[in-house]
Amino acid sequence: MLKKSVFILVLLVLVLTCTFAKGTLGLSIKASPYSYQYVKRDGGYSSSYGFAAELGYRHYVWKGHSVGVDLKYENYKYDAITEHYHVISASIKAGWTQKFGEKWCLDAEAGFGIQGRKVDTAKDLFLALSVYVGGGYQVSEKVRLTLGASFEPTFQADSNDYAVCAMLGTLITL
Repeated sequence: MLKKSVFILVLLVLVLTCTFAKGTLGLSIKASPYSYQYVKRDGGYSSSYGFAAELGYRHYVWKGHSVGVDLKYENYKYDAITEHYHVISASIKAGWTQKFGEKWCLDAEAGFGIQGRKVDTAKDLFLALSVYVGGGYQVSEKVRLTLGASFEPTFQADSNDYAVCAMLGTLITL
């Protein structure tokens, strides 16, 4: 119970800080046409296919530095089981953007949060970390196309898992 209370308190402080601070706001929408997940349990399982979708909020606070919140859904197919492995996560992220000229940029983000996982009748919540590295191309003053990859280790009670997602998306500046 204490972990949930601390997590909610940190999330509220972050959201309120972003809401009332000055700076640029952005919404990100990303999709992964192919994702890979490895679950280290009973010898280990590798997914044969996966996809993901992510919605995010960014607040650019100072010289390319940002804070934000992401919601992500992932779906994995394993040959060893008939049911799909569903993952829903919410995470707090800190990021940095380095611009190269007027059109190109490099993005890097790190975050932590919780993941809800469900396969067949088994479901639970776990601590998750995430790292994203990608690039962007500024299409207009308000729209940037992005391409990158995320790496997500997850810590379960009896397994340390990870997922890798190729992410295509857009960032819309408000």
